[in-house]
Amino acid sequence: KEFNEDFDKDILKQVSFKKIAIVSLQENSARSASLEIKERTGADVIIINKNAAGDLTESAKSADVILYVWASAKHSIYRAFDNNRELLQYVQGTGSASILRALESWVVKKIEIND
Repeated sequence: KEFNEDFDKDILKQVSFKKIAIVSLQENSARSASLEIKERTGADVIIINKNAAGDLTESAKSADVILYVWASAKHSIYRAFDNNRELLQYVQGTGSASILRALESWVVKKIEIND
C-alpha cells in the first residue's frame, strides 16, 4: 500500500487501493457502499452476497481489504477466509454507512502503523 504525501481531506485517498471486497447478504447496502467506495478510491469493488463460498470468495482473497458485515453473512463464507483473516475488517451494522466507516477505520489504522 502506498501512502499519498499530499494531504487530502478524504481519508480513503490516503491509501492506494486495487481491490476491495464487501461480504454482506444486504445487497442494497453493499451495492450503495460499493458505488461510493469506487468513486472515492478508484478501486475495483466486489460484493459477495452468497450463502456459500465460490469464485467470488476466491477473488476476495486477493483484495487489499475484505469488509465483512458479520451480522449479515453466513458462517460458511467466514470459514472460506480461514487462511486470510488478516484481510478481514469487521463491519458493525449492516448499512452502507457502516461499511464505509469500517473502511475508513481500516485506513486510519494503516496510516498509524506506518507513521
